Amino acid sequence: MTSKKTEKLVGKKIQAVLQDHGESQKEAAPELNITPAGLNNIIQGRIESLSQTFLTSF
Repeated sequence: MTSKKTEKLVGKKIQAVLQDHGESQKEAAPELNITPAGLNNIIQGRIESLSQTFLTSF
C-alpha cells in the first residue's frame, strides 16, 4: 500500500520539476532517455517501480 502512495508522490514531484523548468513532457522525455508516453505513465502512477537509471537522471 505504501508503494502506491510513494509512486504517486514521485509522479507529482516529477511534474513539479518539469513545470519549474518550463518544459513539457514531450521535451523532457528524450533528455531522460524515455518516451513521452513512458514519462506520462510515470507521472500518472501507472509504473510500479522506476528504474535506477531514471532515478539518477534527475
